[in-house]
Amino acid sequence: GAMVTRWLLDEDGDTWQSGGATIGGDTTIANGSGLVVGHSAVTVVNGQTPEFQQVGVDYGDAQFSLLRFSNDAGGPDLTITKSRGAFATIGTIVADDDTIGRILFLADDGGDLATPTAMISSAVDGGPSANNVPGRLVFSTNAGGTSATERLRIDSAGGVFIGDTANAGMTQGLTINQGAADHEALALKSSD
Repeated sequence: GAMVTRWLLDEDGDTWQSGGATIGGDTTIANGSGLVVGHSAVTVVNGQTPEFQQVGVDYGDAQFSLLRFSNDAGGPDLTITKSRGAFATIGTIVADDDTIGRILFLADDGGDLATPTAMISSAVDGGPSANNVPGRLVFSTNAGGTSATERLRIDSAGGVFIGDTANAGMTQGLTINQGAADHEALALKSSD
C-alpha cells in the first residue's frame, strides 16, 4: 500500500516530525499549541486562533469526513459538548439559554475571516436537570452586515417559529410573524 506520512508537533508546538509509522496510544498536543493539517501555520478565524485546523486549496484538502464501516444501523457521530464545570471535569449542570454549540459559516470579507453568512446553533430551552436537558435549534442568516440574524427556531416543545420565538396560543405547530410586513406569509406554488 501507499506510504502515509504523518506530521506531529512536539509539546511546545514548534518542532515538526514526520514518518509513516503507526502511532499507538494517545497523542496529545499541549494547550496553546495546535495541529494544522495542510499548512505550516495557524490562521486566525473569527478573532480566535483555533488549535485544530484543516487548511487546503483543493476540494479534498478542505474536507473533513467521518466514516463508519459496520454491518448494523449505527452511523458516525459528531459530538459538540458544553459544561459549566472546570476544565475536564463533569458535574456542573448547564443553565437555560446556554449555547451548547454553533456551526458558523464564515466568509473572507477582504479584511478578516469573521463575517458569518449563516449559522446553526443549539441552546438549552428550559430548566435542565439530571438526564433532562430541553433544547432548541436556531437557524440564522446574514441579510447584509457583520452578523447573522435568527430566521427559524425549533423549540423544545416542537414549535416552529419564523420571525418569532414564542406563541402562547400554540402548544405545537408553526408560527410565522411578519412583523410590519403585509406580504404573503405562506404560499403554496406550482412551477408548471
